[in-house]
Amino acid sequence: MPAPAAAPGRPASERTADAHADRVVLLPTAYTHPEGTLTFSSYELIFLQAGWAVSDVTQLSLTATPPIDGGIAFLDLSLKTVVHREDRVRVAAIVSTSGVVGLEEGHMFLGRLGGAVQLCADVPCRSSVTMAGTTAFVGPVTVLLGGVGLTWNVARWATLLLEVETLTPIGREAGQAHGIAVMPGFRFPYRSWALDVSLGRILDPRDTIPVLPFVAFTYRVLP
Repeated sequence: MPAPAAAPGRPASERTADAHADRVVLLPTAYTHPEGTLTFSSYELIFLQAGWAVSDVTQLSLTATPPIDGGIAFLDLSLKTVVHREDRVRVAAIVSTSGVVGLEEGHMFLGRLGGAVQLCADVPCRSSVTMAGTTAFVGPVTVLLGGVGLTWNVARWATLLLEVETLTPIGREAGQAHGIAVMPGFRFPYRSWALDVSLGRILDPRDTIPVLPFVAFTYRVLP
């Protein structure tokens, strides 16, 4: 059964110390914000996200890009709910839909089902290892996006990040769609805001893909 926001005798501030606690770099963790929390995030100044914690164990997020080229925009709606929470272990289920609107052919959306398991190194869970995955359904094509992420809190103002992501096709319809990406990073974790600065590299000896920077910022309004 999901645990309450803070166990008896434990300060509620343990759940509010890091505004980015619900993710590693891109991978979701099994954390959800306290009930009534509002979050406003920016990824690379292109992807804008608004989130709302429906309860202490369930949160909604809507991600979108500004319309381009006559009104084309990307949208993503995700629902994450915690199904198990203890001091050292957290488990969450995630259901999402992503798509593009404004195309001449009409709107195009795909569904995703996934989850995250988070193993905490300390009781506040400021340092942890997360294993997460999501299955994307694109018509007859099914692909699995998964990965492992590490958050290591080295100071009240500093957390080191490391994330390894994989893309794996399920079935012949997905063809040769596969890949591995590595993203190390650094986080400034605060109660009302957080800033991540990371680098991403796709591991493929056939390509000369450069290392790409990734910046994410969140402002959080706690109840």
